[in-house]
Formats: sequence, C-alpha cells, structure tokens
Amino acid sequence: MAKDYTIYKEPKEKKLTRDAMWVSSQKAIVYGMKEYDVTDGLKKLRQFKGEHNVALSSSTYLIWCVAKALEEMPWANAYRDWRGRIYEFKDADVMLIMEFNKNGKKVLLPRIFRKVNKMKPTEFEAAIKAEHNKGYKPTANEYFFMSLPTFLRRMFLRLFLMYPPWFKEYFGTMGATSLLIGGLKDFTGIPRPLHTSSIFIYSKSKKNSIATTGEVETKDYVNFTFCMDHNIVDGTNMVRFTRKLEKIVRKIQFE
Repeated sequence: MAKDYTIYKEPKEKKLTRDAMWVSSQKAIVYGMKEYDVTDGLKKLRQFKGEHNVALSSSTYLIWCVAKALEEMPWANAYRDWRGRIYEFKDADVMLIMEFNKNGKKVLLPRIFRKVNKMKPTEFEAAIKAEHNKGYKPTANEYFFMSLPTFLRRMFLRLFLMYPPWFKEYFGTMGATSLLIGGLKDFTGIPRPLHTSSIFIYSKSKKNSIATTGEVETKDYVNFTFCMDHNIVDGTNMVRFTRKLEKIVRKIQFE
C-alpha cells in the first residue's frame, strides 16, 4: 500500500507552545477586540523615519505603547502568588514571540525584553533587531526545559506561577505577538495567552470615512486583541486600559 503521508519529528520548540497553552487553560481569560485609527501615527512615523534615518516598525511602536500603558496602570501588570497576595510590577518586561530559521525551517522562540516602558521606541526596535541578528540560539535554560518530559515541565510552570518574581524572570510580565509583517487584512484572532495582560496585533486595514469638511478620506486601522486574566483584572478595568492605550497611541512620541 502506497504511503500518502509524511512522518516527521515535531520540533522541540513546539513543546514550549503546548506548555503555554496548558498554562492558559488554567486562567479565566477575558478578551477584547479593538480597532484603532492609526492614520496620523503612521504618517508621522514615516516622517520621523525619513528625518532621522532610523528603523522603527509600526508593530514595535504599538507594543511599546502597551508597555507604557502598563506603567501607568500597574494593576494590569500584576500576578497572584500561592498565598493570594497580588504582586504589581512597575516595569513591563515584554515576552515577544519571534521567528528564527533553524536548518531551513521556521521556528518560534520567546524572547524577553526588560523594562520596555523605560526605553525609547527606537531603543526597543534596536533590541529586537539585535535578537534577530543573533539567529536561532536557544538559551541554556530553554535547552534544559525542552529536554524535560511533559509532567516535569508543567510542574516547574506551576512553581513559577506560585511565585510571581520567578515567573517574571523567566517569562516576563506581558505577552506580545504581531502578525502585521504577514500582510494580513481585516483579520482578528482569539489567542490563548500566558500572561495577565497580552496584546495581539493582527492586521491593518484601510477604510473610507467622511471628514468634517464633507470629503471622503481613507484611514488606516490596526486590529488588536486584548487578553487579560479575569482573576486579576476586571472587565471594566480592561475597558479603561484600552482607552488609556488609545490616548498613548494618539500622543505619537518616538523619542
């Protein structure tokens, strides 16, 4: 009987994704989807890049804005320990899912960027670029963690979740994923987050609207999905967070 299928070994890195999904299943996640008007922001971003000859992507800037919002609203950057105490972290350590080449194949690995709220957007962009330039180089901890059987990996994850400073050290305080580079349009997803607060930037779109002058103008929009742990953040506070983020995005500050 001829084989009409191919068998291959699952990449070790996929174990990290499965473990993250398992952790997420233990949380009471509330979702919010928001479409932001970024017309002025993108225009000024292009102008800033041209004047200063720097690299700064819209994804990087938007994730940086989320980190700034967490700085102003630390209750969304908080975790509960095994004794029921809440740890509010002052700084946003962003865990960004990044794609690397491994033997000709694409693999995903998480990378932690510390105190993004204290960085300038251009510094954050430089840090991301530096990680990309390193290529596929899992840390010693990642190699060790991926070598463990499932029950041991998840036992360690339970321990990390019981003591927030440990979780922060290995996983950061905020999750971020952007699919803007994929060229998606009018697409929104519902992910399974690992952190108390996570942001997923899915797609850009253009829409026509009527200006105050009565003329038709085309505006740029970005689709966000916010994910927050309802055990830590109430739904009304999630709404306040999205409003705060919108104000920060509209300030348009690159330096």
